[in-house]
Amino acid sequence: MNKKVTYLLGAGASFNALPILSEMKDTMKSLVVKLQQNNYHSEYAKNVVDDINWILKEADDYFTVDTLVVKQVDTVG
Repeated sequence: MNKKVTYLLGAGASFNALPILSEMKDTMKSLVVKLQQNNYHSEYAKNVVDDINWILKEADDYFTVDTLVVKQVDTVG
């Protein structure tokens, strides 16, 4: 099967729009703080915070969050 991949971000299109991998953990931590400071009490917001905190905890063993995801995908499927 031939797979076609379309790159939506490239040639600098995402510059200053998306965090780079080396800053991903700090960006995720900032998001958790902002959610908590804004008193988001919905079940959805709590789940997002819990999920991000889980990712951050698990990612401590890896250089980037991306590496954690690759390892998880390799393990699961």
